[in-house]
Amino acid sequence: MWRYPSLAEWVVTASHCIFTDGPNQDQAITPSQISVVLGEHDRISTTETQIRKQFFVEKIITHPGYVRATFKDDIALLKLSTKADLNIYTPACLPPTGTSFVGKTGTVYGWGTTSSGGQVSNKLLKVNQDVVSIATCKTVFYNSILDGMLCAGGVLGKDSCQGDSGGPFTVPDATNIHSLAGVVSWGDGCAKAGSYGIYADVAYYNAWLQEQFAANGGITLT
Repeated sequence: MWRYPSLAEWVVTASHCIFTDGPNQDQAITPSQISVVLGEHDRISTTETQIRKQFFVEKIITHPGYVRATFKDDIALLKLSTKADLNIYTPACLPPTGTSFVGKTGTVYGWGTTSSGGQVSNKLLKVNQDVVSIATCKTVFYNSILDGMLCAGGVLGKDSCQGDSGGPFTVPDATNIHSLAGVVSWGDGCAKAGSYGIYADVAYYNAWLQEQFAANGGITLT
């Protein structure tokens, strides 16, 4: 039986989130400039949840093949300074190499804008998306779709958007165990009919992720 790895000390995100905006876009942020918050829902409320916790970041690892202009290899890792308690915070699992989610329905989550160029949400939102094949995705984006990308959506008004970058796209199995199928990467605007949201395909990068875990202290398995 596959033993799903759940990461108590690691966060998977997008490489493009690790670089600064503006004129110095090639400058990577440092661990001291970023933190991870778990247990959040309403960013305005200070009393909504008792499990909100901030974690400092010990290390940032971006994929060495990342290219900003094309979003090639748009995946990165954050190693937390302390482990999250997996009895409190339930993570999505990493899918094995070669896992295909084509034809399955997943959910993308985030506090991003509710329309292209619009206002961000104070509360965590989610929307379901159907995963489509790379061949189908290329009928819209042609050569912009590269190895390591996953496409989902295509329904008017339902999509990830600006500010959701680096966030999770999860797909449940028959027992409702969610796998981290994708990481929000890019798209053409937001929620256009017949277009798709593009995600880093986590299963495609499984071997690279495992290499980074092994070289940087390992992972906690459940």
